[in-house]
Amino acid sequence: ASPIRFNDFVSPICLPVYEIFQRIAYEGKTLEVAGWGIRDIFLKRGSSILQTIMVKIRNHRQCVETYKNKGMVISSNQICAGGIIGKDSCNGDSGGPLMAPVSVESPPKYFIIGVVSFGPTYCADTDMPGVYTLVSDYVMWILNNIRE
Repeated sequence: ASPIRFNDFVSPICLPVYEIFQRIAYEGKTLEVAGWGIRDIFLKRGSSILQTIMVKIRNHRQCVETYKNKGMVISSNQICAGGIIGKDSCNGDSGGPLMAPVSVESPPKYFIIGVVSFGPTYCADTDMPGVYTLVSDYVMWILNNIRE
């Protein structure tokens, strides 16, 4: 493996370690997702260029019900976003960040709020949102397991 070179396009993301991030109600807020996943479900080919999309955080209870009707369980350490036709994360984006820009200084710092987990079979073509793992629930584990 080669060392990472940081530049305008490659930089570490901030962890939501501050208590305020654990108390924020994200429902209704618009956050940004990044990934190299497929852009067309029929071509099934990932992008060679990093893509980003803005997605709106959905009501948790409604998301739980939507997936329950499909026989799936959404837990309290998951957050749902997207589900708008043409705008969602997709296959190949799993593991990518759901980010919130915070303007503490200029340019804004990006904080990771979620990690792309899964979504409907036909991405961005349904009322079913994508599901993300809520990072704030795992911050202590991450801090205890990262190496300097």
